[in-house]
Amino acid sequence: MYVTGPDFLLHEVIITGHEDSISDLQIFRQQNLLFLDTRLLKQQLMTETLIKSADIRKIFPDKLSITIDERTPVVRLRSSDQTYLLDTEGVILPLLPRFAKLQLPEIGCQLLTVINGQGKDIPALKPLLAIISEINRQPQLQIVSLTCINATYYSAVLDNGTEILLDVGKDPTQTIASLLFLVKQFRIEGKWPQLLDLRFDKPVLQEKKIVQPHGATKSAQ
Repeated sequence: MYVTGPDFLLHEVIITGHEDSISDLQIFRQQNLLFLDTRLLKQQLMTETLIKSADIRKIFPDKLSITIDERTPVVRLRSSDQTYLLDTEGVILPLLPRFAKLQLPEIGCQLLTVINGQGKDIPALKPLLAIISEINRQPQLQIVSLTCINATYYSAVLDNGTEILLDVGKDPTQTIASLLFLVKQFRIEGKWPQLLDLRFDKPVLQEKKIVQPHGATKSAQ
């Protein structure tokens, strides 16, 4: 029949995104576009660690368009002498060469136990990652490093030197709302605290200190 002839064999796959997000490109070989089940193909693609969502469109007579919404790392986690890349949902991503040069904040924590590795998530870090993503969305404001103090308390150091103490056991939306309000205030005032403690209902600020020539200190004005 004409519909199974060479005119409907898949000859070109147009991928919008990185091809290395798909581990096996052979799944497209010898496919007949007319009978290709895009729902089944999408289910296959969604098993890939790096693919968050995928839109698949047939372009007759012989092309397939795939637009990939990829997971991207937002932090590096060092735990038990191993390095992991995590996205905003705490999913462990593969250590691809294209991720090596990314300037990512690093979490140092020996308290976390990572099991099963790539493709799995770390639920305990999800609130922290939501806060990190919001901070890094702010212009000219980036997290340099993070350290776990205990199972729920984390210390984040910004590129301007300010340290933020976080409680990942709290609702991250409340923490983010407080943080954004304070960031706005700091920018209006033109100065940042040395320490911003967001672990409690009421934020605690410790101003930066200036060392005087005679050794005394005073709060920055």
